[in-house]
Amino acid sequence: MATEWAPQVSTAEQLSDIAARARTMTGASGAAIALSAGEDMITAASSGASAPDVGVHVRIKGSFAGLCVQSGETQICHDAETDPRVDAAACRTLDIRSMVATPVKDGNKTCGVLAVFAAQPRWFVDGRVTIIRVLADIVAEVVKREGAPVQPAASSARAARSEASKENGRGELAEIAALAEQELPAVIDAAQSNTVV
Repeated sequence: MATEWAPQVSTAEQLSDIAARARTMTGASGAAIALSAGEDMITAASSGASAPDVGVHVRIKGSFAGLCVQSGETQICHDAETDPRVDAAACRTLDIRSMVATPVKDGNKTCGVLAVFAAQPRWFVDGRVTIIRVLADIVAEVVKREGAPVQPAASSARAARSEASKENGRGELAEIAALAEQELPAVIDAAQSNTVV
């Protein structure tokens, strides 16, 4: 029986794929995964124009993402123009009006965040937050299994590898992502039926 060859996909590539899925599955303008690195976090994966570049340091103290890490809970900003937790001027520059930061957890410890950004206010309702939480759990599994990437992939290299990976298949990550996409409609329906407007 012939064994089908599957390319090895690095942790950075897996995280990049998850960030891209978070952006596209929620219709957002950007998504980023930042992982703890001492007193700060480092952007390990990025997708979309409104997301910070890979390798950018994100401070924990005094930032929206940092509040997510410190509280260990999902933070939702419905309107960057009126939310005192965010820098409205910086958000205007990046054309961000709403955002979500969801913790990436290793047991009870928050080891990073999955942050997703949108150009429209109040974008993160109707199950989009549920999608982001599911994807943050997948990030946690990847980091737990593979370890945090030592050097995040560069943006252009990441795009090329991402395209090649789509053609060649994704192995275990593809199975996890496919399972998540299959289960998400039911999760979203359940979340919407329990939502009080």
